[in-house]
Amino acid sequence: MKIGLVLDNPKRDLNGLLILTHELLKYGHQVFIIPMYLQGYDFPWLELDGIVLNYMRPGNAALVKSFHDAGTRVYVLDTEGGILSSDGADAPENWAKSFRASGFDRLIDGYFFWGTETHAAFQKLSGMKPEQLKITGCPRYDFCHPKWSGTLKFDRSDFVLINTNFSAINPKFSRSPQDEKRAFFHAGWPEDYVDEILLNLHAVFPKYLETIRRLAIDHPKQTFLIRPHPFENEPFYQEKFRDLSNVVVDGRGDVLNVISRCRMMLHLNCGSSVETLLLAKPPVSMEFLNTAFLAKNTALPSKLSICAHSYQELSKIIQSSDSEIAEQMKARSDAYEKYVKPWFWKNDGMASIRVAEAIDADLRQNGRNPQKNKPGFRSRITSRANPSWAQTLQAAAMNFLGSRAGFQLRVGLNPALSAKFVTVETVQDRMNRISRFGQTGATEVRNFRHPLHRLPLSTIQITKRSDRHQ
Repeated sequence: MKIGLVLDNPKRDLNGLLILTHELLKYGHQVFIIPMYLQGYDFPWLELDGIVLNYMRPGNAALVKSFHDAGTRVYVLDTEGGILSSDGADAPENWAKSFRASGFDRLIDGYFFWGTETHAAFQKLSGMKPEQLKITGCPRYDFCHPKWSGTLKFDRSDFVLINTNFSAINPKFSRSPQDEKRAFFHAGWPEDYVDEILLNLHAVFPKYLETIRRLAIDHPKQTFLIRPHPFENEPFYQEKFRDLSNVVVDGRGDVLNVISRCRMMLHLNCGSSVETLLLAKPPVSMEFLNTAFLAKNTALPSKLSICAHSYQELSKIIQSSDSEIAEQMKARSDAYEKYVKPWFWKNDGMASIRVAEAIDADLRQNGRNPQKNKPGFRSRITSRANPSWAQTLQAAAMNFLGSRAGFQLRVGLNPALSAKFVTVETVQDRMNRISRFGQTGATEVRNFRHPLHRLPLSTIQITKRSDRHQ
């Protein structure tokens, strides 16, 4: 069967989707990696039996309805879902209530959860049937387990990693902070809550930057590597710290590769504290910079971390020996079971296996219904039931050029979008590495070609080496 996996940000999400691909291929399925921004253009030509979405929110509801109406089985595996707020729109119970109120329970055939807390809320409040809701964990964290961590590579070592997460006020893909604010609204966040988040972030950010500068000056022999959030504007940090030789700004690759080689990871309310703990590295929270609102909004990272309650305390931690840091981490030996597992489930390297097993079982039992809907030409090329003429013309252009070339034209107008582009060569290289560690057969990776004019689409098709049919 044919299964599509929607890819948002390759830097963050690609490895997790490829390890899931690795497991789906074992069942004999073909897998299609579909760039999120192009899913509406490519979907009509793929004839998928199932599609795995990276989220389900009001902003993509019309598109998802078209997938559902086409007879394709629709699943959700959130790319963000473990670090949630306690009372915001993404608090589990608020999220589940909004899901049902929006009618999403009628569009989704299966939902895969990172942990028990969100799963329990959806069982109670989402309107979905219990058998549609599975606790699987998130496949990208399989790379934190010894079974897969040997695939992690990075060309630096012995640095203090600083993971930033200020995309709401330093956005990479939005044209302005106002656009980023509107994205919050589309995701279901109340306006007054978003205003409060932004107010707090604007208050904290200058102090955060000054703390980095002070650390670099006070510890000239220590390299500090700033890794911006995948949705942040990296050149801002490069300009801000270009005068400091021991500060490196480097957002390359997957964050797990970088964490695996660092001494420690400094952060403030950052979800990568979980990955750091899973990879047996010390997460250090700059707690003296926190606000009561931000700490409540994202409570988990501080609970997992060595907390510095003053600059002096932070500076002392930076100077600590590995054995001293290890002693501090021992005091948090129960952190995983107590704080992480309810949100991220088992650290066993098998999340991808659980997701693939659930998809395969559902498809074999229910399968695609190709007769469910017969769209007209305009809806066929846009993946929308009632597209506007502007949407129709844009989709027609993408189809005429092939979405790969069409997207490259969009990158020319907005260079930041290049971070969303992934090449066949990159996917083939990573699949080869996964196959070697997983001791499975070789794969073939290629751009799917438009069935009418054979120009390449942005969607990447992955099959077993011996399986050459489309």
